[in-house]
Amino acid sequence: MWAFCAIAAGNVYPAFVQRFRVEPAQSTKERVYVERNIAATRAAYGIDNIEEKQFSYNAEPTAAEVKAAAENFANTRLVTPIRVASTLTALQGVKDFYKFGVPDLDRYSIDGKQTQVVIGVRELNENNIQSWENAHLAYTHGDGVVLAPADEVERGLPDFLVSGLPPQVNPKLDLTINRSQVYFGENLGGYAIINTNRDEIGIDSRSGETTTSNFGETSNGESAGVAMGSLVRRGAFALRFGSIDPLISSFIKSDSRVIFKRDVRERVKAIAPFLTFDSDPYPVIVDGRIVYVIDGYTTTDKYPYSQRVGGVMSKNDLGGINYVRNSVKAVVDAYNGQVTLYAMPGKDPLLESYTKAFPKLFTPFAAMPQTLQEHLRYPTDLFDVQTAMWGRYHVDDPTVLLENSQRWDVASDPGAEPQSTSGGAAASGASGAAATSSNQRMAPYYTQTKLPGEDKQSFVITRSFSPASADNRTPLLTGFMVGKSDLADYGKLVVYNVTGGSPRAPSGVMNLIASSDQVSQAITLLNARGQGSKVYYGDLVAIPAGNSLVYVRSLYVQPEDDRTAAVIQKVIVSVADRVVMADTFGAALNLAFPGTGVGDVVTGGTAPSGTSPSGTGSGTGAGSGSGSTGGGAGASDSTGTSTGGSVSSSGGQRLATILDQITQKRDAANKAFGAGKFAEYAQLQSEIDALLTEMKSILTSTAPGTAPSGLGSSGPAASAVVTTTTRRPIAA
Repeated sequence: MWAFCAIAAGNVYPAFVQRFRVEPAQSTKERVYVERNIAATRAAYGIDNIEEKQFSYNAEPTAAEVKAAAENFANTRLVTPIRVASTLTALQGVKDFYKFGVPDLDRYSIDGKQTQVVIGVRELNENNIQSWENAHLAYTHGDGVVLAPADEVERGLPDFLVSGLPPQVNPKLDLTINRSQVYFGENLGGYAIINTNRDEIGIDSRSGETTTSNFGETSNGESAGVAMGSLVRRGAFALRFGSIDPLISSFIKSDSRVIFKRDVRERVKAIAPFLTFDSDPYPVIVDGRIVYVIDGYTTTDKYPYSQRVGGVMSKNDLGGINYVRNSVKAVVDAYNGQVTLYAMPGKDPLLESYTKAFPKLFTPFAAMPQTLQEHLRYPTDLFDVQTAMWGRYHVDDPTVLLENSQRWDVASDPGAEPQSTSGGAAASGASGAAATSSNQRMAPYYTQTKLPGEDKQSFVITRSFSPASADNRTPLLTGFMVGKSDLADYGKLVVYNVTGGSPRAPSGVMNLIASSDQVSQAITLLNARGQGSKVYYGDLVAIPAGNSLVYVRSLYVQPEDDRTAAVIQKVIVSVADRVVMADTFGAALNLAFPGTGVGDVVTGGTAPSGTSPSGTGSGTGAGSGSGSTGGGAGASDSTGTSTGGSVSSSGGQRLATILDQITQKRDAANKAFGAGKFAEYAQLQSEIDALLTEMKSILTSTAPGTAPSGLGSSGPAASAVVTTTTRRPIAA
């Protein structure tokens, strides 16, 4: 009887009421509860005080708007962190026992100007270490960082301002590195024993050569780890690590110290297990030291009326919650492992409770060094959750929420690899070069830009929205959210609601790029899989220009050996219905906005060695064209009409010889690059540069009117002189 009553009261009756009383009039019966759900969800995820602005979209920026956006273009991020991880290892690994993971984005003052940079830590490569002695006594630490501007490259590669070992810092940067050893980092497992009779292997701070020393023990007594002490303690550690070696090794002394929990996320979790930590720690150079910053969250799944995080989370630990605050910034010293938990300003009842329970655990935010505060970033995982929730809860009307008629989704990922046909050519059209998954969402990304309506540059994290659709492929842009990281506005969220026109979302822009014949042809030439090279896209970055958006995407080429460097070979610019591509960002901008000269103010570095300053473009309204963007002989205007000049017959023959020599040297350089013979590669590129200089001298001596003698008599042939010199830097 009791079981029957329990089933009837607990299941049957509620289901009856829901079906026959609520569902026929859901919008009125549940209105008050939905209102509470909207308010509670916004409050629980910190999206209740978002500033909303209107972005009245115009597809085509005016010439004045383009020129006014010159500072934005000059600071456009060209480097994609995930694409250059192997590049850092290939060019800056120094020794095979070092490696780089995916670098992070931050901003530093370069020549007195805040500039976005990529920064990576030279980590210990544990995969190349054999034997217990080497793994735990000799090779104990990584060393140093590399830093390069994210808005410019040199010959398609990062232009390092901090590099080498010992770390060399360019005078443009106002910083020093006094303690470069990295005993604690990302994905660093196992344990290390320092101050033993077996010296550690590292890099000498004066000569830069491999040497042995007790790097983990300094003259001022600063040291990491736990004392090994007596034989009993050594036996305890042997049991903990499941190895008898700490007990029996003759290298270990009574004052040796053992370092464990070396992964920075694992370390802070052990200290504050009641907090959830961000999946993306990032390094900062502060007061001559390397530290890691990890965002800490207070969370619960018991906030009344708030919506829980569902299946939108895939790469972090915030799934299943319905309340979150970024109330803690954890800082871990990469040398000694010291952890400081800074309590962020703002009201958070959970943090207040933890502070009362552990009064000495948290340090006030005011005690954080100013030099560190200037490098704090809006946290990735929090922004991931907030944008996903805002897509549904940006509406105020409970009826609209129930109808689901104005729901937004985070925009689909535009893809990172071009799709190819079986013959190797890049596919075109809506299903072409953008390898976009209907279930994969565009990840948030950091950039520095001047936001619409603002008068200064900001370092922000951003993400776009599209209308919700059954197949998740609606390629229209409904809005975009930014989270500000600069100290004056830290933590402020702004949503730009897009009105007017039918602007493309990132996946729609990628479909437009994929339909470009010039881009497809370039990918076909460069994407020589099975023959030595492959092509990747960089991040698709949106740049505001007046009431328009200009999209920029680098095109990387890398040998099929993933341990080698990836080179930015082309830069693609898309605006309105146009797509242009060139060897440098400045050249691409001049193609996209002819007559404005906006590309001339971009310091995007030089083209990959051996390339000409050529570019290609296509799209409605602007025609198509190919040729130099420098305005010299063989240049093309927006309609593709040649403005080339003429040379003598002997000049034309010399040009033909130069082109043959460039082709031969280019092929040899490609092979050297693919084999990792960088010295030979550099020498061949220097020879190619000399040939290009000679070719330019011949071309610039021409008089306008006729094509170069010996190379054809029509305008298009003159243009071909320039585009033919565009090399494939990686393809075999």
